Amino acid sequence: MMTGEFRCIFHAKDYDGTVAFYRDGLDLPIVDEWDNGPDDQGTVFGAASGRIEILRLPGNQEPDAVWDYSRPQGVTVAIETDDVHAWYKRSLDRGLSVRQGLTVQTYGHRTFFLLNDPNGVTLYIMSKPA
Repeated sequence: MMTGEFRCIFHAKDYDGTVAFYRDGLDLPIVDEWDNGPDDQGTVFGAASGRIEILRLPGNQEPDAVWDYSRPQGVTVAIETDDVHAWYKRSLDRGLSVRQGLTVQTYGHRTFFLLNDPNGVTLYIMSKPA
């Protein structure tokens, strides 16, 4: 069995806007952050049982064997919560763009989709049926 922590990591073209989206828009807690200069800056957010790690896009964006600096495409981050209604209300109150309003899916989950974070990542917020 694998243990440890799951992280979704990506480089953000608009690092400050992305951090603000997850911190102020979604109210996710910051669990780690660092600023070691313009090419080494990051923020890690707690998101349910995982982490979302945002890295500042470095000045030198040539692909290497480790990092892909292209914009995230086709990515959806799902966050499970006990109170999807409170998340939905908070998202509307904060002016976040909702792609699909609060819905009960055929499989029973209560969900809504946020349009995108500043990098084009779709957010899927959901609660399982009680």
